Amino acid sequence: MNTKFLSGDELEKDGQVVTIESYKEEQMFSQESKQKEPQVILKFSQIQKPMILTTRKAKQISKVLSTPQMDEWVGKSITIYPKQEKHFGEFFAVINVKPGAIAKQILNSKHPKWEDATKAIKSGASSIEAIEKHYSLTEAVRTSLTLLIPKSTKQDEK
Repeated sequence: MNTKFLSGDELEKDGQVVTIESYKEEQMFSQESKQKEPQVILKFSQIQKPMILTTRKAKQISKVLSTPQMDEWVGKSITIYPKQEKHFGEFFAVINVKPGAIAKQILNSKHPKWEDATKAIKSGASSIEAIEKHYSLTEAVRTSLTLLIPKSTKQDEK
């Protein structure tokens, strides 16, 4: 979908653990009042698109993080996931919130453990799957690590 804000259709079926990076207020057009009204927008570290904070999602996040204070949400992890709900006679994937699992650190070339991970892959002492049990990998990082797998190991896997 080519929208400015995150929607339930864009989320993985099982949900995604995200860290709240920041929040800000924007003036947005309201269908109900037919005028611009202030709306809170949440930005996550792991997703480029921001999410509109509805009253319902604010209540869910407040409950999950045990605080209604948005200042205290910053830096905390939650899981956002799509849930099919009926609105106006049709089903839509809406964003719901539940407690975040212990968020895995994102492993990349700037991470202090990057060198250890690349050495372990090169030597065959570890696999990408084993690393993913402890770290979150982007597709680009996964590809980089795959290129480091020794040829003999790659042939063994076939």
